[in-house]
Amino acid sequence: MAVVVIDHEYVTPWAKANGYTTSLPNLVEIPEVRKLFVEDMVKTCKSAKLHSFEIPKEFIVEVEPFSVENDVLTPTFKIKRQSALKRYENKINAAYNAINKK
Repeated sequence: MAVVVIDHEYVTPWAKANGYTTSLPNLVEIPEVRKLFVEDMVKTCKSAKLHSFEIPKEFIVEVEPFSVENDVLTPTFKIKRQSALKRYENKINAAYNAINKK
């Protein structure tokens, strides 16, 4: 499982070229966009020669970057694990529930 932030500079031109005019938060909910993003992440992991157990099987796609202001990063830009877990707890649980239903 991984929480990743989508790059609007990457997805916005693709969305416009493919006829999507919705906002970025709504874009990440479209299955085709999510599939494109997940495939790109898996391709990147494989090109980095990660072992299969190192490649996330599920991704939580976010639009808001991790920052000090949203309490996900420390002032030295390290992840605040407990804050991140609290912030994404509902999405993480929903993702695991979806995995268990497959």
